[in-house]
Amino acid sequence: MVGQETFQTWCVYLGDLDESQLVGGVKSYLDSDDDYALDAKKLRRLAMSCEQDFMTADQAYIVASREVGKRANIRRWPNDKFVTYETACRVGFFELARNARSEMIKVWRETYDIVCREVAAGKEFKQPSEVLVEKKPSVRTSRAEGIRRAKQLMDLIDS
Repeated sequence: MVGQETFQTWCVYLGDLDESQLVGGVKSYLDSDDDYALDAKKLRRLAMSCEQDFMTADQAYIVASREVGKRANIRRWPNDKFVTYETACRVGFFELARNARSEMIKVWRETYDIVCREVAAGKEFKQPSEVLVEKKPSVRTSRAEGIRRAKQLMDLIDS
């Protein structure tokens, strides 16, 4: 009866999807480099992302983790109705940069799925602003000036 239970589980997860969504999800899985077997939850996530021509959650994670780690003036996010950027905002830029993929991917996938559903329902997200950091020339101070500042600091500490 394991086969029947599996079939019922897949029907629960995928029952509201149409044929084109399912085909798109299977194609996305076949095109991915996923090392794990396809399950109903993963197929649903892939099918939902295909419906709106979004990247898969895993593809978006790779983009977000690459963009978060850059020390660039302007971050370039894909034009996917800002789903990837919004997901990164909700998950947290610090967490994406700091934590291992194995720790973040489950949270990322769940959040990405929620954001995709919101976009499918008509919600729009703001475009990430391009922040330019003003570059100031660095001024080297003399050794004498450095000693003077160090002595001032020591005076402040002693008082």
